[in-house]
Amino acid sequence: MQSTDLQVFRALANGRSSNNRVNSGVVGNVFPHVKTKQLVTGIAGRFEKLFWTLQNVDNLPLLDPESYIDKPSASAFEYIVKQIVGQRDTLADIEANWPTGNCYGSAVIKNPVTAGATSLVVTVKGEAMLPAGVDEIFRDAETIRLCSHTSAITGDGSEEDLVISGTPVASGLDITINLLTAVVGNYSAGDRVSSLISLGAELKPTYTTPVVTSTAGSVNEADFPPVLDNIGTPEEDITITLTSATAFDCGGDTAGAIGSGTVSVEFAPVDAIKGRPLFTLPAGFFTGTFAAGDTVTFTLHPAQVAVAEKQVVLPNATSLQNNSTALVFGGEVAA
Repeated sequence: MQSTDLQVFRALANGRSSNNRVNSGVVGNVFPHVKTKQLVTGIAGRFEKLFWTLQNVDNLPLLDPESYIDKPSASAFEYIVKQIVGQRDTLADIEANWPTGNCYGSAVIKNPVTAGATSLVVTVKGEAMLPAGVDEIFRDAETIRLCSHTSAITGDGSEEDLVISGTPVASGLDITINLLTAVVGNYSAGDRVSSLISLGAELKPTYTTPVVTSTAGSVNEADFPPVLDNIGTPEEDITITLTSATAFDCGGDTAGAIGSGTVSVEFAPVDAIKGRPLFTLPAGFFTGTFAAGDTVTFTLHPAQVAVAEKQVVLPNATSLQNNSTALVFGGEVAA
């Protein structure tokens, strides 16, 4: 598995993933340019939905996947926070319901932190990022990452994960964070502290248990489960409708007609754009005796994490020229 196996894609209007890749390091790759008028008035919050995606061609899972904002944006007048959202949430849903879950972001260390310390003070850019704020980024019992390296992909500094002990306390834009265990390394003022999103044990495509509507037909999911694809499997509700005792049509809730097949033959419809199977039903998947009109339904979930990002620009900001931030998505190699 390579770093290029992890890609980021934009959302469609219906909330699901597009094939429009977001290229790292490109100006304006997520949020559009902030106009002069917006620098004066500020931006209370604008949103983008992205899909952090596993594209490994060998269908290996990404183990212990995680995501975080490695450093605050360079401008003192802007901040970015993010949260995990549903695969089908639209931008309108996200904006209307923000936040629907915990927000995550990054702050800078205010005073030097030495090895053995059990607390630290960080500074955020906006009041909304403080404890109990709408964009709160630090919470009791959650994991934070301390970083002193130049960037997330360089090895020129220290990095460690620690757990917050107790509710952080705010004073102005400073937040005091108590730690469950002591800091191991030494960190300078200006180094970063990020709230860390753990995405479970592994990232891979999944499906829901098939539901069969039939008098005598069934499926043998235990011995012949659907086989999914890291690249081809989408977020889609699949309906297989028998047109006879042996033949069927397959469709999706957004894709429409997907293809036709026979119960005794492997069925592997291919995404025309990606050139990869949406899923594969082995020849032994269907069992029993089906009749025309019977159905088998299940839902596909891709090897993706849906993330909403919120950009806030404080009023009376100076130019945001050369402003940037760094969002990280990574994990451990399966093989």
